[in-house]
Amino acid sequence: MPVETRPLTLNNILVMDADVHVSDTPEALAPYVDGSYRRVLEHASTLPRRYLDIPGYAPSLALDLPLPDRGAGARSVETARQMREDLDAMAIDLAVLFPDHLLALAALPDETYSAALARAYNAWLADQWVSRDQALYGAIVAAPQDPEDAAREIRRYGSESGFVA
Repeated sequence: MPVETRPLTLNNILVMDADVHVSDTPEALAPYVDGSYRRVLEHASTLPRRYLDIPGYAPSLALDLPLPDRGAGARSVETARQMREDLDAMAIDLAVLFPDHLLALAALPDETYSAALARAYNAWLADQWVSRDQALYGAIVAAPQDPEDAAREIRRYGSESGFVA
């Protein structure tokens, strides 16, 4: 499939970052999640957290030093527009977007919840982030706990032009 590109910005070389992470917080995904899990995500959004460590959503055994200047705010943007501005400042023409918190999705034990999170993430990414005009492309999240649901998500988003992985 041909990929639309933005004007080349670095010595006429196309620059792609294939590992750009979006801030997939519980509060961002709550409007996209199925049924009763919305309450779970709304509650998770109120819990104390550290970068990539939200109980019941993105569990982590964070062993990093709790340095005051290394919070999530310094590492993330909230909108596709901010992402595009930051990428432009680094002369990056194309970006493939991956989850931040949901990289830990495979660690969640409940298959129904995990699949619901994957579906919510994919819908949110398609709605809020994926943009061929801004050269922001999506990577589908598939919950390994529910292979049949994962296959449905891949079939659903795999044919959309803004998803590439």
